[in-house]
Amino acid sequence: MLALARRVDAVRGVSKVLQQHWELIGKEMAMKDNRAKVFLGLVVACVLCGSAVGEDEPSSSWFESVIGEGKPSFGIDAAYNSKYVSRGVVLTDDPVFQPGSSVTYGYFKASIWGNMDLTDVNDNENQFNEADYTIDYTRPLNATVNLSAGGIYYDFPNTDLNGTAEVYIGIGLNTLLNPSLKAYFDVDESDGCYVSASVSHSEPIREKLSLEIAASLGWGSAKNNDFTFGVPQAGMTDLAVTVGFPISLGKLTVKPAATYAQAIDTKLRDAVGSDAGNVIWGVTASLPF
Repeated sequence: MLALARRVDAVRGVSKVLQQHWELIGKEMAMKDNRAKVFLGLVVACVLCGSAVGEDEPSSSWFESVIGEGKPSFGIDAAYNSKYVSRGVVLTDDPVFQPGSSVTYGYFKASIWGNMDLTDVNDNENQFNEADYTIDYTRPLNATVNLSAGGIYYDFPNTDLNGTAEVYIGIGLNTLLNPSLKAYFDVDESDGCYVSASVSHSEPIREKLSLEIAASLGWGSAKNNDFTFGVPQAGMTDLAVTVGFPISLGKLTVKPAATYAQAIDTKLRDAVGSDAGNVIWGVTASLPF
């Protein structure tokens, strides 16, 4: 019971931090669409419900099955990339700075990620123009299958764009090429659906150097593609292939990488014109603690 009480206290501690964090987000969203606020409230409630576990002295096995076990862990990362391309669309055609941070407890993970333009290509040099807030719940079904569900709120500070929110579900396999499939459903601005299928592989080269290869293929519904590309037609949206070389420097990992991102559907390619295919290079530093 002492071990269980410690786990419950840990969950409550993380929940309190998350609650304070989301209260700050709520202030930033004061003028945003009410549907996004309701969505965020529901997502936060799902995470904070972990703080109520233990009130009736539940069994340790039930707690570990639903919440997971272990100590809270934290991580930060920072990336410099030559441009910012998302789901086949160039959002910033010049260098960007993209930092992030996360806190994990058991099967739950809350993270923040941002994009800062480093030039005035979008008229907001050295200002953040995107901030993504994610809550994820990923749980192993067995040794091979992982199931995921979560929500993302996209905020666009220093721009005229409205924020929007997505919920998602996914499945991943711990097998050859680690295939995964995720479906994202917008619940605010576009009401569309975006599906991403991906594979990845990592191969050690030396003691502290590895090779990572990843590829993803996207599909969008008519509403999603109308919102993203201005083309109200469902179809394959984008292909991305990334090659990276993680270098382990103690706890710090530095990964130079290059990505080729390509819009696929002919009408979508026409919509983005010369930006249909892009090469992005950059380097990311990650530190868990």
